[in-house]
Amino acid sequence: EISVHFMQDQRDRTSSEAEQQQQQVDEEPPPSQHLLRAATLPLIPKATFDSFTGREFYRYETIEGLVRTGLRIAGGSGVDAASDGRDASAVWNVSDDVGIVWTGEKKTVKFLNDFASSSSSLRNREDPGNDDSTGDDDVDGIGRATAIPSTQSKIWYDALESSQEVLVWTGKFTDPTTHNGNGNLNEGYGADIPIIKTTSIVHRSPKFLAELLMDSEKVKVYNKMSLGRTDEMVFQKGVDTVGGRFGDGETKVVRNLTKPPMVNSILEFVTCMHARQLRPDDTSLLSNNNINHNRIPTEGYIVVSRAVTGGKWNAGETNNHHNGEKFVRNEILLGVNILKAVPGEPDKTELTSVTHVYSPMIPLMLAKNAGVKGAVDFVRDIRALP
Repeated sequence: EISVHFMQDQRDRTSSEAEQQQQQVDEEPPPSQHLLRAATLPLIPKATFDSFTGREFYRYETIEGLVRTGLRIAGGSGVDAASDGRDASAVWNVSDDVGIVWTGEKKTVKFLNDFASSSSSLRNREDPGNDDSTGDDDVDGIGRATAIPSTQSKIWYDALESSQEVLVWTGKFTDPTTHNGNGNLNEGYGADIPIIKTTSIVHRSPKFLAELLMDSEKVKVYNKMSLGRTDEMVFQKGVDTVGGRFGDGETKVVRNLTKPPMVNSILEFVTCMHARQLRPDDTSLLSNNNINHNRIPTEGYIVVSRAVTGGKWNAGETNNHHNGEKFVRNEILLGVNILKAVPGEPDKTELTSVTHVYSPMIPLMLAKNAGVKGAVDFVRDIRALP
């Protein structure tokens, strides 16, 4: 009976805190239209980056705009870059003024080429009269040979799972009109920092992974460097929420402290996170082949993250010391996790992750290698869950 009363008291306190947070937000002046739009862009303008308070994401259309940006970025890797690893001239246009040139890591390129070759051979054996061959142009951004029939999609999942590969691409932001880093990119915060993308198979269901990533109490389970993550502002709970006050899914602002080995400082991240179920119309943004996009399964979830840097979350306001160790603000400029169910295998997920992170402690020349290592380690830690 005592425990029941204690749990009820905790629920009442949590509800009261949420109501106080909502009242405080309702009393604040609304964000400008410029900030609302900037919060959804692939690259936030430098002039407004320090102005984000997290309140921008109380607008459902802002969250949805960020989700769509995440889907566009996660959905394409550039045909040339994915198929032969060259510094491709083809640009994956994320928006009118921002593109990404993706380059596959060596092991990724080999896997994709081997897969394209083997799937083409299988198709020709099953249909000897078919003279269509799967060349470079048939490999889409996440490694599938788009020319193969949808009934053979199991080949892709089986090949990726049996290899236990973590496919990796590194991306470089570019101006799609000039094909270089000039133009409007100069105004984008973090445009010179590499963006990393991975695709892998994980033996957990999409819902399990979505709830795991959103649960601050479980961060240490898969992030051994974390000292703990706290929910600073909860907009809405439940990854399966539909039609809530803040739209679908779960949204909150969190604060995470990490302590990498051989680093004297504690790394601090303040981030807005959002998770919801994937929808049928999301598939058009997950494929660079509009003809075949309806073949991609839609069961699953998307989790997006973006740094919050303004207001009470300004680094100057939160920067302090812990046991003599200084906090250093790091920023998740954009994080995307696409958790798609493997057809016919509900306890397996095709996990596509995109990470774009700024750390003042990592020199730009080392940012690519550090980003790749962090992205691959994340997948390995998830796979190693008990």
